[in-house]
Amino acid sequence: MKKILPFLLICLTLLTKAQIVSIDEPNTYIPSELTGAKLGIGIAEFQTLNDTAKMARNSQNGYSYIQFKQSKPSANILSATYKFDTPQRGVNTNRPMYEIGIEFVDADAAEKFVTSTFTSQYRISAAAEKEWFLSTSKDYWILIRKTGNMVTIAAMMNGTEWGFE
Repeated sequence: MKKILPFLLICLTLLTKAQIVSIDEPNTYIPSELTGAKLGIGIAEFQTLNDTAKMARNSQNGYSYIQFKQSKPSANILSATYKFDTPQRGVNTNRPMYEIGIEFVDADAAEKFVTSTFTSQYRISAAAEKEWFLSTSKDYWILIRKTGNMVTIAAMMNGTEWGFE
């Protein structure tokens, strides 16, 4: 029993540091100022919650995704870009939101958001200053990347550019 106790304490410590994101509770991974946004929400539902007519729409890559850009949603956020998948090969027929790019007013605001929101250990990668790879309450993981004043939150859904196909 004495030999098992240190092992159990280490396991318990590791488990308490793990962060699992609840996708259905967007305030746990998205700034609260971005109302109506959450990963996995279908484009039709998003459009009923947000006036996308006031957002810039980029359809240049319409075969891969549909993108809306919201300007100045709050005092701390310059813009938010929402990407929705397009149905390909019968995957993601509800056109879910799979990526949110957030441009904060400065690097300090972005840093404050990520350090207060993502509690698990991050890593430094070639693609970002800080990067988190977190499990979720759904059947996909999310990747968070922070560089300067930009934060990207991406669902690694099959059928999207972030998927594991």
